[in-house]
Amino acid sequence: MLIATSGVMINFLPNYTHYGRWGGEEFLFVFNNDSLIDTCNLDKCIKRALNTTIFTTQKPLSAGFDITQFKRGDNLTTILTRTVQTVYKAMGSGQNIVVCG
Repeated sequence: MLIATSGVMINFLPNYTHYGRWGGEEFLFVFNNDSLIDTCNLDKCIKRALNTTIFTTQKPLSAGFDITQFKRGDNLTTILTRTVQTVYKAMGSGQNIVVCG
């Protein structure tokens, strides 16, 4: 299921994107030089593709996307902390959502 899911997502990612499985059912994408709005729109396209693809389970997937942007003075810890905060915001809003923050 993870391989099939990543196959759908990779079709939408620009060539310069760094990505990988972050853990469990989580993936991490790093977009270089894209605006937060562009990234949110791209993730909405990926979410729609996952929602409309019928996998071997015979069911579409729901997906939550949590997005943040590099800010002056950021390091890996501050970026991941902000990402975790958007994860909690998404979890509080329900499944199948894109949260930009």
